[in-house]
Amino acid sequence: AFFDWMAKNRYNRLLTWMSCYEKIKELGLLPQLEKRGISLTVGHHQAIFTFLPPFGSKAFSTKYCDEHPDYFRLKEDGTRYRPTDLTDFDGQWLLCGRNEECLQTVADNILLWLEQNPLVDTIAFWPNDGKQEDCCCDECSRYSKTENYLYFNNELSKKIARVRPDVK
Repeated sequence: AFFDWMAKNRYNRLLTWMSCYEKIKELGLLPQLEKRGISLTVGHHQAIFTFLPPFGSKAFSTKYCDEHPDYFRLKEDGTRYRPTDLTDFDGQWLLCGRNEECLQTVADNILLWLEQNPLVDTIAFWPNDGKQEDCCCDECSRYSKTENYLYFNNELSKKIARVRPDVK
């Protein structure tokens, strides 16, 4: 009924959290969106944990907190940020924004995920809520948190566009 309402009211895009998208998919409702011509923007605050899961996931088995702690922001005390669980949104911009290996891994993971989720044409790679400090590594500390976030997302967009120019 909700998808019918959207279509009747000329809504042609659904922006949703990753967990909501997975539930829609699990319930077998993606064909209903496709039938009505409703496109999907998926991501929101859960995007980082989806495409770089700290503890592994169904989609990506790598436990990035353990295997690549350098992908996460360096704190002022010299330790790396480590989420406590999947509801830990403390940290706002969780990643080391200038780590090129991290950037490539996220791009590769998004591209792989998109192959398995062809109705999604836009990824919303948002930071989490909060006002925590930025990464303190030598590279990131030269820039503001906003500049590091924009750099990461712009480079991520370029990497994805080279392979999937149809995806925003």
